[in-house]
Amino acid sequence: MKIAIFSDTFLPNMDGVSTYLFYFIKELENNGHELYVFAPAPTHVNGSDKGYNIFRSFSIPFPIYEMYRLSIFPYINAIRLIKKIKPDIIHIHTPFVLGTAGFLAGRELGVPIIGTFHTAFIDMKTSFNTLLVNNLTLKMAWLYNMGIYWRCDRLIVPSYIVKKNLIKFARKPFRKEPYVIPNGIDYNFFISISKNVDIRKIFNIGKEKKIITFIGRITKDKGVYSIVNAAKKIKETSAMFVICGKGPEEENLKRIAKNMKNLIYVGFIPEEYKYPLLKESSIFILPSMADVFPISAIEAMYAGTNVLVSSEGGNMDVIGYGERGFVYDFHNEQDMVDKIMFILNNINNLENIRKNGIRYTQQIANIKYNVQNVLKIYEETLFEKKSK
Repeated sequence: MKIAIFSDTFLPNMDGVSTYLFYFIKELENNGHELYVFAPAPTHVNGSDKGYNIFRSFSIPFPIYEMYRLSIFPYINAIRLIKKIKPDIIHIHTPFVLGTAGFLAGRELGVPIIGTFHTAFIDMKTSFNTLLVNNLTLKMAWLYNMGIYWRCDRLIVPSYIVKKNLIKFARKPFRKEPYVIPNGIDYNFFISISKNVDIRKIFNIGKEKKIITFIGRITKDKGVYSIVNAAKKIKETSAMFVICGKGPEEENLKRIAKNMKNLIYVGFIPEEYKYPLLKESSIFILPSMADVFPISAIEAMYAGTNVLVSSEGGNMDVIGYGERGFVYDFHNEQDMVDKIMFILNNINNLENIRKNGIRYTQQIANIKYNVQNVLKIYEETLFEKKSK
């Protein structure tokens, strides 16, 4: 099967969508399918990545968040390339510039369009308040986003909470009820790239310290300042908060971290350090308000780390409503502090919850399970097209 993937974020940019797509594309290729990826160029040079069927469109940095890039009018080239490739399926993973290009190409050439919903950016409004990006423009973009996904032949969402919310906020019923397929990781690859390093030595953390880790974008919607506030309230001298990632708030976070004894900001963490850090951590914390099914939480569960998430977004589905992790009330920072202290004080009695998390990543939140189910949707869509 020939499959064209369209995404406005992709490697070398490291975020949850890019990480998922890396696993997803690799697994599809392992199953004998031909993949063609349309993504922004990481520099101002237009071209394709050598050795891969990746078509890079000319792009510029997103004005208020330079780790992301905006493709500049890729529509004509996308249609030209899709005509040449003749894919069986177009799969869009973002509803923005390149996602729109994939959608228009599919409509123009009669190729079935599958959409996957990855980002509830309407919930990121706390991170953006500029002339270009504000509550009004986010709402307009959200309506456009919903319009694109509503018009796809099939829509995939990673959690039941997200499905419920999308149906609730859709202006009219979806043509087909969204399919729920959890995101997944390739846990064998995740371990294979990890380095046998002394994380405590690298980050200068004493052996007596209990590490509480955050890995993600350094933005307000990810809840990084909630972590700072929790660290200030926690009197447990053995706790050490480690914040990893890049984003618009990193300079401010650096200044704050310099004046704190129980919190360090280490910046971007290489992929090969993730597993050793998570394995060494007592808690992985994700106080996000916008995640739909975070890859970072899945990675933490596989590493056998206690996972603590906020009650917002799709986080509850990830931790199974307490079966394989912990949740705190997003609107109550003291609840976060209380949950952290509960985990730290009872860590030896929580083995069953950690085992449930590991089992879940091996059986459900893994890329093989994800791809098997996505392929069923591809086949169902193609069968429906041929039957018409």
